[in-house]
Amino acid sequence: MEQINSEKDVISHLIEVEKNASAMIEEASIEADKRVSSARAKANTEYKEKYDLEIQKLEENYKQKITEISENHKKELEDYKSSLESKPQDSKSFSATLEKLLFA
Repeated sequence: MEQINSEKDVISHLIEVEKNASAMIEEASIEADKRVSSARAKANTEYKEKYDLEIQKLEENYKQKITEISENHKKELEDYKSSLESKPQDSKSFSATLEKLLFA
């Protein structure tokens, strides 16, 4: 009888150890999930900050390039107008050429 009680005690002890191990595993799983979630949130925050900074740099670069291109375009147009205005106009030849092309 004593041996049966001893076996029951051993089995009870093993079941208790199993329950404790199961509880520890559950706690570890919960802690791991918390850590992963925290790490993911931190990584997402860092990514968003870097992404926003890069977007800001690209937008500033875009605006700068647009300004440079616009200024260059305006200067080229002014240079072209100046070159056209500096050339002499021969109205008689122009009128003669039009007359010849349209009414000949």
